Amino acid sequence: MKIIKNNLQNKKLIKPYPRITTCDYCGSELEYEEDDIDVGYCGEAYVVCPVCNKETGLPDNEKCITLTKDNIKFPNHFCHWNFSDSTSNDISKEIENFVKEAINLFRLNKDEYIWSIYNKDYFVEVARNDDDKMYSVTVAKDYYETNIDYEKEDYK
Repeated sequence: MKIIKNNLQNKKLIKPYPRITTCDYCGSELEYEEDDIDVGYCGEAYVVCPVCNKETGLPDNEKCITLTKDNIKFPNHFCHWNFSDSTSNDISKEIENFVKEAINLFRLNKDEYIWSIYNKDYFVEVARNDDDKMYSVTVAKDYYETNIDYEKEDYK
């Protein structure tokens, strides 16, 4: 199909396929068709670069979706953080210091219940559980995460 005249005066005409984008990682210029598009982390549209084999994001007017409890798909809509298997002494000490920092924060701020940090090597989360009178500590080197927007019934 080809648009001869756009009668929607206030709507921006979206270029038909194929479209062009630039890889976020290797800078290669890519031409893609609609069937090359996948929907991934947080419902964002992406294509896989055939040069570096990495996912590169597409503009907001592509096939993005708003994630809900009814359309969430694992692992498709999650960002996968896969870190190295080695744990150096420096990283071990850093993690121990983060746990101490979190517990000190909880002791100073009685209304805080969760603390987390991540970097290129790991993810650390410390949660205060008053019912069980304990701190729950999670350290992960390989994890998934996503965000789901509130829907109308989630607001008080």
